[in-house]
Amino acid sequence: MSIETSLLESFVEALDNKNINYRYTSGNKELLLRCNFCLDSLNLSHAHLFINIDEKSDKYLQFYCQKCNKKGIINDEFIKLYKLDIDSKNLNNYIKKKKRKFINKSNKKIVKDLKIPISKDDLDLDKIDYFQNRMGFRLTEDIIKKFKIITNIYEFLEINKINQLDNISNKMLNLLDRYFIGFLSIDNSHLILRNISTYKVQNFRYYDLELPFYKNNEKKKFYSIKNNHFDYLSKIPNIIIAEGIFDIIGVYANIISDRTNINNLYNSINGSNYFNIILYYLRLGYLNFNLEIYSDSDYNIDRYYWLEERLKLHYNKINIYYNKIGKDFGVDKDKIKVIKKMSFKNKISWKDDTL
Repeated sequence: MSIETSLLESFVEALDNKNINYRYTSGNKELLLRCNFCLDSLNLSHAHLFINIDEKSDKYLQFYCQKCNKKGIINDEFIKLYKLDIDSKNLNNYIKKKKRKFINKSNKKIVKDLKIPISKDDLDLDKIDYFQNRMGFRLTEDIIKKFKIITNIYEFLEINKINQLDNISNKMLNLLDRYFIGFLSIDNSHLILRNISTYKVQNFRYYDLELPFYKNNEKKKFYSIKNNHFDYLSKIPNIIIAEGIFDIIGVYANIISDRTNINNLYNSINGSNYFNIILYYLRLGYLNFNLEIYSDSDYNIDRYYWLEERLKLHYNKINIYYNKIGKDFGVDKDKIKVIKKMSFKNKISWKDDTL
């Protein structure tokens, strides 16, 4: 007997012991029962909560109520709500193992961790000074590594034994090294470079330097501040998105007071779009989340309406923020005054709150 079959039999037995009515549906790939989250109906024929019991599915033992839109994984919260007599430890260990396997499979394109050099020549110190003066806080070695900041391209290539880059000339590489500061993308497939000088390099404000580890269709060029402690089993993620890299670092360092919150996932779209980031987390199995967008002022609130409809099966709440006294959030905290526009479920509630 497989562990999936054993767990499912234990779960069904626990339902029977509590006299909880259920029935098999979708070709025996789902269980249907009433929803104890919204108390949808006492009549089984009007039940709305579906549980995936397809052992081959990546959504195995995930549930979804078609009435209240509650969704998640069969975990301690679910077991306690239904007062089931089941070994939740074994169940949680299995689901955690399965989810980790799925997430590792999704992330297999990250070939290796790349080393972040700490360079101290004059040019690199100038870049660090620019960052510190703009953002209003000091860059330590730990912070440079956390934000995956690259101040010296040649040292970065050398320390990671990258001997060849395609489609870029030595002259262009010299210009990028001199005038740009770099950040590694979420999957280390790109070095995202930002011009921090008044010198225009072929009119490039940003430059995405592709690193030679991935096929083109596997690369993800958006930026993320890594959270090593996120508990994807028991916690609902707060997916936090800003347009630019300086913006999301500003949100992390200058706005969010509780930076130890393990629920927070910080991202920058970096010329991509918001849905690509959201789709990335959906594919990792994060089916239920809160969404916070820290918007540039030139991006009108009306342009966010599509989020509510397109994500209606996944989000708990959507908050959209603007900087009342500036264009964006990639600045010193003294230059930020946050205004919040809130959206819940299928209704936009306009509300201006200064945080």
